Formats: sequence, structure tokens, C-alpha cells
Amino acid sequence: MSKIGLLVVDMQNDFLGTSAQIPGSVTEAFKEEYQVPLPHSSADVTIPYRTGRKAALPVLGGVRAADWTTHFIKKYGDRMSDIFFTEDWHPLLHCGHGYPWRGRDGKMPTPFTVITAEGYKNGDWSADGSDEEFKTDMYQYLPANERLGNMHVIWPAHCVQGTWGQLVYEPLIQAAHAWGLSKKKSPKHFRKGSARNREQYGVIQADVPDRRDPTTMPNYELLDEFRSCEKLIIAGLALDYCVKRSIEQILMHLGNDFAKKIMILTDCTAAIDTEAGQKFLDKMRALGARVTTSQEVFA
Repeated sequence: MSKIGLLVVDMQNDFLGTSAQIPGSVTEAFKEEYQVPLPHSSADVTIPYRTGRKAALPVLGGVRAADWTTHFIKKYGDRMSDIFFTEDWHPLLHCGHGYPWRGRDGKMPTPFTVITAEGYKNGDWSADGSDEEFKTDMYQYLPANERLGNMHVIWPAHCVQGTWGQLVYEPLIQAAHAWGLSKKKSPKHFRKGSARNREQYGVIQADVPDRRDPTTMPNYELLDEFRSCEKLIIAGLALDYCVKRSIEQILMHLGNDFAKKIMILTDCTAAIDTEAGQKFLDKMRALGARVTTSQEVFA
């Protein structure tokens, strides 16, 4: 029997919900989303917005993607050899949150502010909300990150360690646990983004690894897991950030030929920028990956 792995990227409460905080998204659009029938009865699931809790960084279409992923595991879990979950696991004073940063006016940056190496160097931004080690690290990290073509974006504080927002979507984790009991093996969880001085979108490594911190270095254990898969099915959030970067890092280490083993479930993911998400899917098709849906993947 061929080994088929399912990689579920960052389907955590803080990326699900109805808070209209992402540019281009509106609460009405989230409401409209729920006019589309879900693959389960409403009695089967607690959707975050129904609990009265707000997601910190919701991705439009994220709840629906999580629901379809849950349904996919329930329907096709017997074909999965392994289920891998990635999870953002951020300290409160993470470099991608506003708390460590201050502008010239002494105020924290608003969400979606971009902090540049030049702006940090010339004093437009300081790290006066953190300690001297962090301040020094930023002089090295910010330019190194920009040399890779990345921007350093300040996000709403999200997936903070120990909070409700960091937890994997409950119906999804329940489906994965049921799968584990039937398979007599546990789903595997891999946390990322715990280093306060490094951004980490991809599951394999931080964008700019820090040799002093093993959590930012390449995860060869996980790469070996993926290497052994005949097929790697991918779901998760957000398509144009953490899903994209995770796949790019897998290919960086395992080679572009591995793309032919990858299957991306479009109904089990959602993008912050839909155009950027579509460009990434087109790129993956060109590399030989299969872009499909949870209903068609085994058809």
C-alpha cells in the first residue's frame, strides 16, 4: 500500500471567524459564506463566531476550508498513512506582533504595517518594547529577510502560546483523533514561530534561520517523513502565506521533482490575497503538482 500523507497547515482558531480585519475583507462577505451548504449539519460543529470569540487574523473562507478538511478526514481517512498538523506557536512579544515595536511617536505600529531595515536603522521604528538582545538581532534579521525578497509585516497578535486562538479547530482535531484511534497511531503536530526574533511562515524552517535557536533550523525529521510519502496531500491556511512557504521549503530541500507527489486541495485552503494564491497554484501546476479538490482527489 502506498504511503499517503495529509499535511494540514495552521488551521487554528485565530485564522477562522468573522472579524473583518484583513484589508479587502468585510463582515458581510463572511455572512454570505455561510449561505453555502457545509459538508456536515450545523449541530456537528462549533464554529468560532458562534462562540462569541473573535479570531485575531481571520482568513476569508477559512472556516469553510476547515470544514471541508474535517469532512475529508472523515470520508477518506482510511487512505491516509499519516496526518501532519503545523501550528503557529508565537510568544506574545514576537517580532511579527506590534508589542516589541515603537514608532517615533512612541506608539506601537498598527496591524499590517511593514517595518523595513532602513526604517529601523534611521529610527522610524525602534524595538523599545523589547530588550537589548532583540534590538540587536533586528539589525541583522531585517536586512537578511529583505535580501530574500520578504517584507516584515506586523500582524495582529495571533496564535499566542496558551490561548484559545492557538488551538487547532476543534471539529478538525476531533476528526483527526478518531482517525488516530482507528489507525492506532497519533496525528503528528509540528509547531513553528516560537522564536521571538524570527518570522516563520513555513513549517520546515524560519525564513532567516538563527543557528543559536534549533527551532529555526531545518526540520530534517519532518522532511524525512515527507520524503517517504508517495503522495502528500495539502490543506491549510493561508494559501498565499504559510501554505505557500511550507511547500516552497519542502521543494527547496527535496527538489522540484517532489512537486509531482504533491496534491493541493483548493476547497481545503483559502488565501488572504486571492490573486497571489492563484498565482501560486499556477506555479505549482507548472511544476507538476496536482491542484484538485477534496471531492475529486480520489476520483
